Amino acid sequence: MNADLKVNTTGFAPIPAFSFDSPILHPSVDINLKRLNLSSDVAIGLNGKPWLLNLRAKYILVDEEKYKLSQGANPFLFFYGNLNLPFDAFIVAQRNFSLEIGSEIKIFKKTGLRLKYLNNSGFDPGLYPEIISL
Repeated sequence: MNADLKVNTTGFAPIPAFSFDSPILHPSVDINLKRLNLSSDVAIGLNGKPWLLNLRAKYILVDEEKYKLSQGANPFLFFYGNLNLPFDAFIVAQRNFSLEIGSEIKIFKKTGLRLKYLNNSGFDPGLYPEIISL
């Protein structure tokens, strides 16, 4: 088990977040169980606003000395302020889900090549009209 705590002044996140625009606190936890890796992290602005919540699972399908093949899933939430409402204290959580497949090829002792395919899907495209009509 691994735990980490970072404080960043600027951060870059998956689309649609782009950047955090303010300092963030970024704790994370990793649990490795042979071929299975479970990890979780959250990004919270020092201004009290949440940014991201990730819950990743990754399984190594092939684990050879010079080659690895893995697959993973990451349901995550991205939080942002709703600019379409008259008050800015309202925070919207956008639900996303990513699937990945990746391979690592070891070419030399300290050199390798890593390839990854990531498919990200968002589940809340029509969020603003639903909120405003409430």
